Amino acid sequence: MPPGISGMKPELSINYNSNSGNGLLGVGFGLGGLSAIHRCSKTIAIDGVKGGVNYDDNDRYCLDGQRLIAISGQDGKSGSEYRTEIETFSRVKFTGQSLDS
Repeated sequence: MPPGISGMKPELSINYNSNSGNGLLGVGFGLGGLSAIHRCSKTIAIDGVKGGVNYDDNDRYCLDGQRLIAISGQDGKSGSEYRTEIETFSRVKFTGQSLDS
């Protein structure tokens, strides 16, 4: 894609992750270049139990497909701070209302 005004151009890509479910681009595929936090399932490896997404206080969160691990505070509550499961040196801090609201 040619650059736009002031040399700006999108940096998008199609990514594949064998651990991902069905997405906009099919099973395992996603659009890269956009960052998003979404609810994700509990896993035995991290949580000791397996569970789905229920849209309640028991859900866990992922950043761009990577599980967010609470390093302070309580999962989904304002003031909680997270890092990614595989260290990317990203830090996420939830502010505002509880995510179950």
